[in-house]
Amino acid sequence: MRTKYLRKHWTACLLAVCLASFLLLLFLPKNQPFIIIDMPLLNPDPVYQLDWSPDGNKFVYSTEGGIFFMNTDGSNITQVPLNSSIWFERPRFSPDGKRILLQGVWRYISDCNIYVVNLNGTGLQQLTSANGSRDPDWSPDGERIVFSRHVGNEIDIGLGGIWVMDANGSNQRRLTETGFQPAWSPDGESIAFMVQQVIPGHSGKYSIHVLNLDNGQERQLTWPTELLYSTSGIDWTPDGQWLIAGLSEHIYIVNVADGSFQWIIPSLFGRCNMYPRVSPDGTTIGYIQYVIISHYTATLKIHLAKLVIIPQFKFIATAFPILALLILRRKHRI
Repeated sequence: MRTKYLRKHWTACLLAVCLASFLLLLFLPKNQPFIIIDMPLLNPDPVYQLDWSPDGNKFVYSTEGGIFFMNTDGSNITQVPLNSSIWFERPRFSPDGKRILLQGVWRYISDCNIYVVNLNGTGLQQLTSANGSRDPDWSPDGERIVFSRHVGNEIDIGLGGIWVMDANGSNQRRLTETGFQPAWSPDGESIAFMVQQVIPGHSGKYSIHVLNLDNGQERQLTWPTELLYSTSGIDWTPDGQWLIAGLSEHIYIVNVADGSFQWIIPSLFGRCNMYPRVSPDGTTIGYIQYVIISHYTATLKIHLAKLVIIPQFKFIATAFPILALLILRRKHRI
């Protein structure tokens, strides 16, 4: 009697899983992204922004104490010895892994400029002299730097637009009238950036744009979305097909070809996810999660999320019903 009861319920459960798998296979679009593992690093805390080394083995990150390196498992933390009173943030490894781009703030956020330094802290050089120069990113060959320049009181509006310069700070020229937080594509042919349209009430509509450097054409990938907060940056996947964007408290993935997007790391239970960076092999997203502990304390930790695209998942969705049917067949033989 017990065997028949279990067999009956096992059969119902397996049939339900089969049906769910087939529906998943039928209705989910191709190249659908999924986060399958999301784990925090225990140390350090707090962390404000991070970047991957070109070999994917280290992080460079900014915190209250300065700029630091560490292994991607959180071990071997070392500080970059910068003999300066400037507050440095938004570090970016050069493509050859020998230098770091930095955004330096003197007194106010509008006083920021762009710097470059060797890994051992020597050779600190200021590349820009116009206040409001920020958000630097390397070209894939390391020969040029894209950045944004801000004017006015609203630092996130990006009224100064997107600029580009040689790696030594020369030949600075303007590419767009507006925009901020630029990111150079892996093939070097495009630059993605954020645009904000200011509306009354101190909120704004944000959209992601891509500029083709060959023909100068600019296209909008996402519709303007009203956000209560702000944006924390954009990064490309190594194949150039996707953009990972920090929008408000969530992290989104954007299809560069058709502009479709969805969140993949949502804000849950008061957790704010921001400053995403994709690993060089494209399998992991490193980002900062801000969690309020009490009225006076909060944590800012690095999280690592494994990224999987749907073709692999569709294989599982296809194979699982077959496995379930084989189990059903075996059970009915008992």
